Amino acid sequence: MRNFENIASWIQTYGLLPLHLKNVNEDRFLMLNGGYGDFCLQTFDDGDIDLFKEYSWSSNTKNYLSVQTDNIQIVNWLDSKPEIITKIAVEQNLSKFYKYLLSKSYKTQNDVVPFIIDIFKQLRNETSEKQNPALALSLLFQLLLSIEFDNLNNISDKFIDFEKAKLPSNFEHYRDRLSSGVKSIKPNLDLILRHAAGNLFQEAHKEVLYFDLQRDLFGGMSSKQITKIDSYSSIHYTPPYIARTIVENSLREINISNKSLKILDPSCGSSEFLIEALKQLKSLKYSGKISIIGYDSSVSAIETSRFLLHYENQTQWNGEIDFKIIHVEDSLSLNWGNDNDLVLMNPPFVSWEQLKNKASRDLLRTVLGHSVTFGKPNQASAFFYKAVESLNSNGVLGCVLPSSVLTFESYFKLRNEVKEKLDLKLLGKLGNFVFEDALTDVSIFVGKRPQSRTYPKIIWTKNEKGVVPEALRELRRLHLNNEIAKLDISYNIYTPQIFPFFKNSWKLISHSEELFIRELEIFVAEKKLIRLSEIFTVKQGIRTGDRVFILSQNEYDKIPENEKNIIKELLAMIQ
Repeated sequence: MRNFENIASWIQTYGLLPLHLKNVNEDRFLMLNGGYGDFCLQTFDDGDIDLFKEYSWSSNTKNYLSVQTDNIQIVNWLDSKPEIITKIAVEQNLSKFYKYLLSKSYKTQNDVVPFIIDIFKQLRNETSEKQNPALALSLLFQLLLSIEFDNLNNISDKFIDFEKAKLPSNFEHYRDRLSSGVKSIKPNLDLILRHAAGNLFQEAHKEVLYFDLQRDLFGGMSSKQITKIDSYSSIHYTPPYIARTIVENSLREINISNKSLKILDPSCGSSEFLIEALKQLKSLKYSGKISIIGYDSSVSAIETSRFLLHYENQTQWNGEIDFKIIHVEDSLSLNWGNDNDLVLMNPPFVSWEQLKNKASRDLLRTVLGHSVTFGKPNQASAFFYKAVESLNSNGVLGCVLPSSVLTFESYFKLRNEVKEKLDLKLLGKLGNFVFEDALTDVSIFVGKRPQSRTYPKIIWTKNEKGVVPEALRELRRLHLNNEIAKLDISYNIYTPQIFPFFKNSWKLISHSEELFIRELEIFVAEKKLIRLSEIFTVKQGIRTGDRVFILSQNEYDKIPENEKNIIKELLAMIQ
């Protein structure tokens, strides 16, 4: 029978990432899947049901499992009574057991994140602070801290790293509502900030950006929120499960015995990557010196980053982390150095057309230099290039990228330069179901200096909702069980025998497509097939990033002057 008292048994069976709930010396874990199906687990039999409900609700999960002598107890905070399942029954139905947990993990409006956000929206209506996002978020920070501190004026400076907003006269009402929790379950500040902060502050930022003061039908304050869905937006919040996977695979390439680590996120947002790195380093029991640098152009994101990092630093690292989170107009204009051990980022996916002005476009061109010779580069490509240049001799880069950077012909020189400098460790095609309310096709990248001749691990997924979290969970399980590949109908994880698969492109394909391409190459080598380009001059028409119209000087000179003026005007418009 499996040793359910050993956390490794759970990891190898289900491919979940364990993070300590509170203390690294306690065998209490948050077992992370991808936001859906996460659960709390303790590998010993102790504690009471009220504590289990507090821990699971505050960490934004539903179920708390405790391992007993012969049974596994499941406490779901929505249910009144715990459930007991024998270890033998779980052992005989491992897949069915996990599916059962998934069925009991559905989202509700009483979950900790929507519960807090609802109170925050009404509190902000009271203050009418519409124009200052920093002060609006300060209300939320103070509301959260009020869970543990009755008198906000006497909170130690070690928990305050923000400007205090003026609280409304009835603030106690909102504090009491939050402290009361739901179903008599009390909120736990430490668990909320450590395990629910990503989703919580993403929702808070939306409230800050799209706030609208309303009065309801009876003259009272309304909690109505005007939402704004912009399909062309370049601001994409990193889902926690994506950040978790990138950090996990990046840290795997770091020498954990290093006496110091310098970590950079040049587009940090609310520091999803940085907080995740600290949590995983704590679980790995890293004891060296950590220095963190983060940049972002959003005031609200910077304030959130400072608050969360400050709290994490004081409560988990004894204030020993050196971190600098800086508000900037455009971090591409800054010197990122060349001594970073780890760069983590979800860069802005800003198209050439979305760039604010000519100065932004000129800066983008300057950063890229000759790495992009034509076309209209996405701002993410400049962040990608600059991040590679900022690594030290053994540095690691883990990031999210628009898939166009891996596939468009206009980036082929950039890709070649990256491949000459980095050992490609992990490349994943995740599709366009990753970012909320956005159709951006997303990929992930992990690479390490120095360059080598090894081939990366490839993740290929079908572009269908729900596939990516499952694929990333399987990636973890493969590593833990030392397995080579997983070829599922919806996703493939494997190490190819050739890469790149296509000339001047890093397009990621399924394992069966790779086999087909290799077979074709064998037939070509044996002269059983011949390439079409050897028979015909292939004209492919208009392709994204190509030079569409190319005229010789002689042809241009023959154009009438009035038509030349039209061409000049068109060229001026696209500069």
